[in-house]
Amino acid sequence: MIEAVLGGLMLGAAIVIYRSGLGLTFYYDEWNFVLGRGGWNVDTFLVPHNEHLLLVPVVVFKLLFVTAGLDSYWAYRLVPLGLHLLCVALLFVYVRRRRGERIAVVASVPVLCLGAAWHALLVPLNLGFLAAVAAGLGALLVLERGDRRGDAAACILLILGLASSSVGISFVAAALVEILSLRPRRLWVFAVPAGLYGIWFLEYGNPDAVSGAKGDAADLLRSNLPDAPGYFFNAAAAAFGGLVGLSLDWGRLLAVLGGIALAVKVARATPFSTRSVGLLAAATTYWGLMALFRAHLDAPAESRYLYLGGILIVLLTVELMPSIQPSRGVLAAAAVVLAGIAVSSFSLLHDGSRFLQSWSRFVRAELAALEVAGPTTDPGYHPDEFRAPGIAAGPYFAAVSDWGSPAFAPEHVERLAEAERQEADAVLIKALGVSVQQLANAAPGGPRPAVDAAIGGRVGFRSRCVTFVPRIFEASIELTVPAAGIAFTGTGALVEVGLRSFAGDYAETSMGSAEPGLPHAVRIPPRPGRTWHIRLSTSAPLTACGLRGKA
Repeated sequence: MIEAVLGGLMLGAAIVIYRSGLGLTFYYDEWNFVLGRGGWNVDTFLVPHNEHLLLVPVVVFKLLFVTAGLDSYWAYRLVPLGLHLLCVALLFVYVRRRRGERIAVVASVPVLCLGAAWHALLVPLNLGFLAAVAAGLGALLVLERGDRRGDAAACILLILGLASSSVGISFVAAALVEILSLRPRRLWVFAVPAGLYGIWFLEYGNPDAVSGAKGDAADLLRSNLPDAPGYFFNAAAAAFGGLVGLSLDWGRLLAVLGGIALAVKVARATPFSTRSVGLLAAATTYWGLMALFRAHLDAPAESRYLYLGGILIVLLTVELMPSIQPSRGVLAAAAVVLAGIAVSSFSLLHDGSRFLQSWSRFVRAELAALEVAGPTTDPGYHPDEFRAPGIAAGPYFAAVSDWGSPAFAPEHVERLAEAERQEADAVLIKALGVSVQQLANAAPGGPRPAVDAAIGGRVGFRSRCVTFVPRIFEASIELTVPAAGIAFTGTGALVEVGLRSFAGDYAETSMGSAEPGLPHAVRIPPRPGRTWHIRLSTSAPLTACGLRGKA
């Protein structure tokens, strides 16, 4: 019965989490995997991402590249979702062995609904975090067997955890405490994974590659050490708060209460189990390493780091709490509290989803524009240095050729919000190399540009050209650009130029300006289905004509 209840809760949570990721595409660092891990040599799998060994995520991504392609991001999201459900199931089994089924469900639900860790649940690259946690929980479970088979399984799982993410180090620390205390002759269970990780680190490790660090690892540690205690506390507090769907401020209160409870237990000389000491070592290792290598970033409540923190808090609470059998009344009250936690946590998940949805819409619109420009784009062109700095045109088109496209269709871009469409225009203009060019011979004689709008001035026609005489200081004329391009000449004042194709309005920033009295032209390489519109803003008369023939 209890398993059925938990199964129903897991199904409901899985649906919510999956739907929260609809419409997403590869996020930030994931593009480094998409465009930088195309080979099949050893370095492809073992070169660290920043300072981390991510062998398991690399293998998963590469398998998905050749099976799902780049246009089926949902397949990538199923992996962390499945790992999350596996972590919850392992946590349930762990707690049930110690406190029974009812408390196991109560302990599992906050982790199941851990919306504060939305980054780990919705961004597939973080499957390494989840795989390391699942492997670590499995290692703790099989270590309890106390036989050679269990020790061998624990050794393999610890290796898998270290190959998935650096958070696997925390479970290796917990295993070391337990092995030294109970079975020192089985030290190989620790030594083998630690030795393999050490060999990798000597060959490939790069401790100086910490994000945002200035100087080498020694300089980083010296600068972070004074701030490490405060960062440690805030990281633990963020995990406390996130576990119950609350903010860092509430988490600080919960962390203080947890620290007081631990201090009381120590003051009373209550014996600690070996497992609880191991888990304390794991928590100290996890938040301690974060503090030493991340304090300069001042981000102790970063979403993806809350996942393991929340699980460690649950494990420690279960180990350190007195043995009790809750009454039905207590369980009913707990159900109400858990329902409130779920609502609050899924609200945080929704907030994270909205952020990623917006981010993905911009990136997919920009990639659509890049694909309209085509493979002739400068291979080194980066369409978005902010949201996706890992994307360069050359590697992107090679990946699309092999595995399909994650971009929106051009007609989809035209249905997006104006800001996203303007970003697509900016990418398309730069990818095509469109600019305002001064010409010695503008070669007019093409079709007359169609007038879209005239603001603050009088429009006239002369042969195949359009004339515009401003009546106010900030006047402008908007025209449809003929196929071969447009030439214009202003008299007496600068002409500011705006250009659009996807967007319904012009961006606030100009794409360039033209000196008065000199002929200028805008030529745009033709692309199927694309119509361009130009805005010429000036305070003096100008003439605009269609260009003749090809540029």
